[in-house]
Amino acid sequence: MPFMSTWCASCHAAGLSGDDRRGAPADLNLDTHDAIREQLVRVYAAAGDEHETMPPAGGPTLDERVLLSDWLACGAP
Repeated sequence: MPFMSTWCASCHAAGLSGDDRRGAPADLNLDTHDAIREQLVRVYAAAGDEHETMPPAGGPTLDERVLLSDWLACGAP
């Protein structure tokens, strides 16, 4: 969850709208465990392991992305 708070929720949060989302789809919120669990595959495809689509400005290290992938593979407990 700290990864999501640091790298994702600043754009992908239910409380954000319009320009505050910086182009993030309105239906993709990643600021709660339930929301993340609903999007496990989508999150992995964009940010897990060597997938570097998100965040678009970069940032997380490969080690952080691997840890994210492991957490997602366990169902984001």
